[in-house]
Amino acid sequence: MFLGRGEGLVLIVVYFHCSNVAFELKSDTDLYEFAKAKTYPTSICISPDGSLFVTMSMDRQVRVFKLSSGKLHRKYDESIQVAQEMQQAGTAVVKLDDMDFQRRIALEREIEKSDQYARCNAIFDDTSNFILYPTLLGVKGIFFFFSLFLIACCLQCSISRPTGSSAS
Repeated sequence: MFLGRGEGLVLIVVYFHCSNVAFELKSDTDLYEFAKAKTYPTSICISPDGSLFVTMSMDRQVRVFKLSSGKLHRKYDESIQVAQEMQQAGTAVVKLDDMDFQRRIALEREIEKSDQYARCNAIFDDTSNFILYPTLLGVKGIFFFFSLFLIACCLQCSISRPTGSSAS
């Protein structure tokens, strides 16, 4: 694998032999989606069954491609702007009070400024049916084949021992 960086773009070249890849040139694929959006992928994950790969990029888009053709299969917009629009319109799946929502946006903007943001990644589960990735509201899980999604929000988490048990 080769990872190169130049003029704000990251070039990732993965050398592998795969019998189910049907393209020879990147012009046969939709990988130019990144150049059109003036962004670059920060992570890539190939599904365990080898049929798809998912990328996260600096524009907060989660893109799912078919591995065999390199064609874009689905795209999910997780940008702050979209989250704000959904929150204001009342169409957000998880409705937060305005104070908490603004606090989360401020935290997301701080993360964007740090090098931690480039470490966010999207992954497949072992069955290749779910995609999991971080969002403003928590970890989002998408049941890929039916485009259903689950959000695991950790608004307040606490771990405590059951009362009456002794630690030994």
